Amino acid sequence: MRVADCPPRALARRLARGLVLEVGPLAFRLRTPFPEIAAHLHRLYPDHRLSGPDAFADWSVELLPGRGLRRRLRPQARLVVDGHEPFRPLPRGQACPLLEWGLNWCVYSQAHWWIVVHAAVVADGDRALLLAGDSGAGKSTLCAALLTRGWRLLSDELALLDPRDGRIQPLPRPVSLKDRAIELVAGLAPGAVLSDPVATDGKGWVAHLRPPPGSVARAREPARAAWLILPEVTPGSPPAVGGVGPGRALMALVRQCVNYTAVGPDAFERLADIAASVPAYRLRFDDLAQAAALVDGLTRHARDRAAAGA
Repeated sequence: MRVADCPPRALARRLARGLVLEVGPLAFRLRTPFPEIAAHLHRLYPDHRLSGPDAFADWSVELLPGRGLRRRLRPQARLVVDGHEPFRPLPRGQACPLLEWGLNWCVYSQAHWWIVVHAAVVADGDRALLLAGDSGAGKSTLCAALLTRGWRLLSDELALLDPRDGRIQPLPRPVSLKDRAIELVAGLAPGAVLSDPVATDGKGWVAHLRPPPGSVARAREPARAAWLILPEVTPGSPPAVGGVGPGRALMALVRQCVNYTAVGPDAFERLADIAASVPAYRLRFDDLAQAAALVDGLTRHARDRAAAGA
């Protein structure tokens, strides 16, 4: 069953008892009494598959009310993962972003059977483009813009590399957008489905973009790294791109690998393979549409050759 096949009220009842949400190769057991989470899933995860509460799941994730008097005076949402609370409680109005951050936390802190790199990933066929960088570099925003130009979403936040062969596993979840990026992406794609913006503590306004149905349908199809771009939002700057050598590319990938030490030598070998074998660029930009067009141009020749079977 897909999320869209379950009406919102029925989905809320199932969430209160627990259900399993499949996201690519991962499964999350979700349980919450909050009806807004059902609405959030219905709006942003309609094409993802559901299983019953007894199905296998990689993590059990609960969103629960605050304790004591806060439950009534200042309603809160608590995130509980396998019995552990990784974050402090947040105001109830931030429950939906808290769920998304919690799912990210599960992956980057515990999924050490993959090499996890802080990078957005889109693909053309089985050729993946990695956008690696610190928070605020523009990864998710540029990722969203590329989706409007026909790229397939693998992830807006975490690249999952198989340590055996270096293939990148898709994890197509809603794309996180902040502040000005929300309006920019809405302007680029007037038909896009976005959550209502939420004012958050420390992250400004946050909204999420529904992943394209075609990306969710291909969530079991990995891709291989074909390009690496290190984006950097630079206010007032025209788009500018420059080549990056293998050494600097490797340093950037290692810096963004969140479990480099936990994975060990396999992480170095796979990241070094990527740095040595794919073209890498540093991209400074302010205008989102111009930056997306520039990335399309950088990759066009190789994509056309692949489409022609060269």
